[in-house]
Amino acid sequence: MKLGHTTIFPNLDASHLYKDVGLFAAALGKVDNTTATIIHFGVDEVEVPPELTHLLKTKCLCPGHGAWHKAQLLNFLRSGRADSVTLYHPTRQNFVFAFFLRLFGLKVYLKLDLSLAHASSLTKSWNNPWRVRSWLTQTFFGVPNIISCEDKEIFKLLKVFPWASRKLHLIPNGMLNEATPLQIDFNIPRDDVIVIAGRLGAKEKNNQVVLDALRLIPQGGLGLWRIHFCGKASFEFTHLVELFIVDRPDLADSIVLRGELNRSEILTEYRNGKILLVTSHSEAFSLAALEAAWYGCFLASTPVGGMAQLTDNWSKGICLPFNDVVYLSKFIERVVVGNIEGMNDFAERVDFVRETFGLEKLAQTIISTLRS
Repeated sequence: MKLGHTTIFPNLDASHLYKDVGLFAAALGKVDNTTATIIHFGVDEVEVPPELTHLLKTKCLCPGHGAWHKAQLLNFLRSGRADSVTLYHPTRQNFVFAFFLRLFGLKVYLKLDLSLAHASSLTKSWNNPWRVRSWLTQTFFGVPNIISCEDKEIFKLLKVFPWASRKLHLIPNGMLNEATPLQIDFNIPRDDVIVIAGRLGAKEKNNQVVLDALRLIPQGGLGLWRIHFCGKASFEFTHLVELFIVDRPDLADSIVLRGELNRSEILTEYRNGKILLVTSHSEAFSLAALEAAWYGCFLASTPVGGMAQLTDNWSKGICLPFNDVVYLSKFIERVVVGNIEGMNDFAERVDFVRETFGLEKLAQTIISTLRS
């Protein structure tokens, strides 16, 4: 029996099933009326959540030496149980996989999944025609049937290469209704909450700039608004929050470290809150931002991957300068007094995001290209 669309993702864990790895695979299966498969390496199967089991399954290849894994994988795919394969990231291993998969007659989709900074770094190394590595890399980019990136700026950056004119597509990350089961009631008022989500304290997230901005806000300046930090916090960031509360005890009840949340809890934060705040230095197309926008949150973000697309070129959100403490402080003050245009247009944002980033439509583009 054919498995239809198969994804190879060696280090799969349960969290990936709600990210692009799992959701794109499920969407390809849904559109093509098959059950997609994600192949990974390890000891235990990764359990598919109940709402996705009719679209997706996982297969764990038993542990062993790296070469044994690859031999198992190629034998499994060669046996005729798949007709197309999705690979993630432009790695040496994936280029080798792509070569053999095409040799076996399978169609290959390579999802680059790059940040703008990473894409810029790669293109600098590719621009030297005299380097053997550059020539090999660009040759291998001709192997997959379709290659996609998520961000418009990255698409412009890569479009200059010869392989890109034939292979490269702009396909942003998207969302499935099955993965976002919480319903929205627009008649229920939202909480005065700014949500910050992700790996709190990670260098690229730049979360400490929020604390620096809050220090500039006068006493009582937050009113009843609260800042919810959602995600696992590093020891260093937790300590910074503790020091902040010592300095600003008047804001002790306004700063909430929510910790790691399960799927239902984080979606509830997005459904009930008003704003998602992103202060990152660098980021690929943010799935947290996509989920928040899917539930109507106003996006206030630095210009990192995918944000301009999610906000319809910032008409449904606001672009924050990188690391500008004063600007961020003034923005928060404007939020508190309700001086942000379009902040409460939740239904309009939901309509835009679900129409533009619904994965069924995006998956159809991939399937049509693979079969053309």
